[in-house]
Amino acid sequence: MFPRCGPARSRCSAGVVIATALFGLGIYFAFGLAGVKMPLSWSLVLGAILAPTDPVAVGTILSRVGLSKKLQAVMAGESLFNDGVTVVLFQTALSYAVGAHPTFGSISVDLVREIGGGVIIGAGSGWIGYMAMKRIDDYPLEITMSLAVASGSYALANGLGASGPIAVVLAGLLIGSRGRRQAMSERTRRNLALFWSVIDEILNSLLFLLIGFEMLGLARLESSTLFVMALAIPLGLLVRATSIIGTALWLHTRNPNRWPAIVVLSWGGLRGAVSVALALSTGSSEWKSELLAICYAVVVFSIVVQGLTLERVVRLTRLKDEVE
Repeated sequence: MFPRCGPARSRCSAGVVIATALFGLGIYFAFGLAGVKMPLSWSLVLGAILAPTDPVAVGTILSRVGLSKKLQAVMAGESLFNDGVTVVLFQTALSYAVGAHPTFGSISVDLVREIGGGVIIGAGSGWIGYMAMKRIDDYPLEITMSLAVASGSYALANGLGASGPIAVVLAGLLIGSRGRRQAMSERTRRNLALFWSVIDEILNSLLFLLIGFEMLGLARLESSTLFVMALAIPLGLLVRATSIIGTALWLHTRNPNRWPAIVVLSWGGLRGAVSVALALSTGSSEWKSELLAICYAVVVFSIVVQGLTLERVVRLTRLKDEVE
């Protein structure tokens, strides 16, 4: 299933930008406290790496904690759409860090081209896939078509200088919403969901295996890096909460009962495969070992600690609602 972020989609994107800036600045000052002069540009790269939540990890946890369907859709939809926006921010931050020094105008043009182009290509390819699926009822062929839409829209967007992840997300939103309701039989929906869930698990396992190999190949971590790794975990939680509250403050003011949902959204912001993939794609930078180590610490904590305790947090917020 490909849920949407709905009317909150613009706030989702703003939250990614805020999280990238806050996390990058926080890591920059953390390295300063450790006596290491990490460039601000590379700190912002790490901020972009750890800004997004992971749709697979979030979806897996949400399926068993008993949240309302509306809140599940907000959290999973946020994760899906933010992935594409994060890749654009990451590419911009990385180009600046390696010495490209893009101007504000060039960054704005790149963002418009990548995001706008990704939206157009994704909507177009998703619509073509939807219309094709509507005319057939053969689940093996429809699964193949969904795979073709995902890979084709990504390749086309990349070839035209647009964002491949955003194109895939938009195509998936169209096929996963209208396509599931109007173009697929129950048998097709069941088999399509099973196919993509298996693909998700395989790719996530490979990503964590790759970063494990990378960590084994690193030299012994400096004490300063271990210090920043420890600070990065609470910093990630604080940045997550700040980005959520800051982009929807008017909603909290109008409805104070939304605060329990804010707590769940903050604690349920799990990092995972997307952050790992971005960390692995930073090339042969002199800061790669630090980026990988901090990324791995935050990702492991979010999945193991936050993921395993999210159900308890949900129960506690419900108890608080009942007391109030």
